[in-house]
Amino acid sequence: MFRRITLLFLCVFIAYACASFHCSKEVQWLLEDARLHEMQHTSRDAMLAERFHAIADYLDSGK
Repeated sequence: MFRRITLLFLCVFIAYACASFHCSKEVQWLLEDARLHEMQHTSRDAMLAERFHAIADYLDSGK
């Protein structure tokens, strides 16, 4: 009886450890994906800001 309880506890512990590891990897992948999207938006915003300033400088120089 004690061996069955110990074996059951061990199986539950291993299953929990595997699930925790899998979830932590998924969270890590989601965070990396979010960082990638943020970097893409940031670089796109920076590019648009550069273009806007270039156009503004061009228009200011024509006056």
